[in-house]
Amino acid sequence: GLSAFGPDVTERFLQETGYALVVRSHQVPPNNDGFYVHHNRKLFTVFSASNYCGLTGNQGAVLILKKDSSIEAVRHMAPAFERLQEVVIEAPEVAEETPAAVRRTRQLQRQSTAGQVELREAQASLKDEERAQKMYQEVFHHA
Repeated sequence: GLSAFGPDVTERFLQETGYALVVRSHQVPPNNDGFYVHHNRKLFTVFSASNYCGLTGNQGAVLILKKDSSIEAVRHMAPAFERLQEVVIEAPEVAEETPAAVRRTRQLQRQSTAGQVELREAQASLKDEERAQKMYQEVFHHA
């Protein structure tokens, strides 16, 4: 099988963490179906890359975990590489919508968010230092 551990390990992990199931990925399931169920429906392998490397002929899948605790597997299949050569990709009408432009925008947004977090942390640290200095002044200069 795919897993290098048994259902006892999965069950112990779930009990220790309080999780209901484990979903793992990045391995083509032996049934080539995009997902594979193990360990009494407590361990799922999901592989989203269909026809991996253009060689395996496997389906891809995504799992949808629903609020009612049900799980839906949605399968898909990429066309063969030969068919992809026939695909014509039209340029977007707006240059800012190219994949490279979208990636760059998202990267800048992530950097901006990370910078904001760092700034907030630095400000909180400064406030903590100011508070400590104020307490020091009150304790040692008013005693």
